[in-house]
Amino acid sequence: MPFPSLSLIGGFGLMLGGGFSLALDIYTTVGGCMLIVFTMAANWLHHNFWDMEGGERNRHLYTFCNN
Repeated sequence: MPFPSLSLIGGFGLMLGGGFSLALDIYTTVGGCMLIVFTMAANWLHHNFWDMEGGERNRHLYTFCNN
């Protein structure tokens, strides 16, 4: 991963900002979009099923699609 510290801070920011936004009912559309972006980025970075084979590929693809 190219910038792990920046990615960690950005991920926490998206999760906290989106979560607080929805919990406090302030800018809920923006908060929901923040959580969607976080989920998509986390899945893309963690479940790289396109580089795997066999059962491991199927497990990661299944989890990727569930998220």
